[in-house]
Amino acid sequence: MRRKGLILLLSLIFLLVGAAAGQSSSAGKSILLPGGTKFEKTADGCLKFTLPNGCAVKVKGFARSRSQVGVIGDCGTVSDCAVLDGSGKLVASGKEGRLVSGPKPASGKGEPLRIEGLTVWLPAVIEFEQLRVFSRNTFQKLAPQVAEVK
Repeated sequence: MRRKGLILLLSLIFLLVGAAAGQSSSAGKSILLPGGTKFEKTADGCLKFTLPNGCAVKVKGFARSRSQVGVIGDCGTVSDCAVLDGSGKLVASGKEGRLVSGPKPASGKGEPLRIEGLTVWLPAVIEFEQLRVFSRNTFQKLAPQVAEVK
């Protein structure tokens, strides 16, 4: 009986530590799409988000989520992404991403982005499983603290 209790306690500690580690690492693997972000679909089928500061996020392989049950704001998945600064220089590249809409404003103000029949409220976030950063200084201006956005 004591052994089962100890195993249960250790399992719980392991799960809590794993969850905390996952949350802290996701903050550095995210890009904020702030209010004022513009959206367009390019000729090659990519989605391009142009941020107010001139940076651009080009998304390839966007697939709309089948269900939004369980994940508030989840809109779809992204296969590849390129983050460009205002001059078109590559800042970062990401794979296996997820587009997460911000909450709908209570005041009814704010204009959403309409993407593939979806409504995405700004600020929104693109979170990545894999992210390679080439210019850390520029990227830090785009990487939010995820807890602040959700």
